[in-house]
Amino acid sequence: MTKYISSILFFAIVFTVSSCGPFVKATSNTSLAPLPLSTNVTVIPVEERTKIEGDYIGTIQIGENGLTIHCSYSDIHNRAKLEALKMGGDIIKVTQLIRPGILSTCFRLKGSVYKNHSKKL
Repeated sequence: MTKYISSILFFAIVFTVSSCGPFVKATSNTSLAPLPLSTNVTVIPVEERTKIEGDYIGTIQIGENGLTIHCSYSDIHNRAKLEALKMGGDIIKVTQLIRPGILSTCFRLKGSVYKNHSKKL
């Protein structure tokens, strides 16, 4: 009986700890090497219409994962930059930004990731 309770307690702790971070989904169409953390990542907001001079790499989605903490705008923004660097990209065009509301206390973001080939931007 004690082993059964210990197992349930273990899985409850693992579930609780793993569900505290934001949900991250990255889909890449290429296999570029990750960029160094010191690389500047440009984030283009939803409302800005800019022609992107770069190669499309894929998409990122960052959202809520149940009991999520660390999901303020700056947390999600920084996590998106990190995911772009892992994909080999240095530009994120935000395609959707959902602000916290009644059903969620977290910011959520969807975007497209590009690799910049020009010195501009």
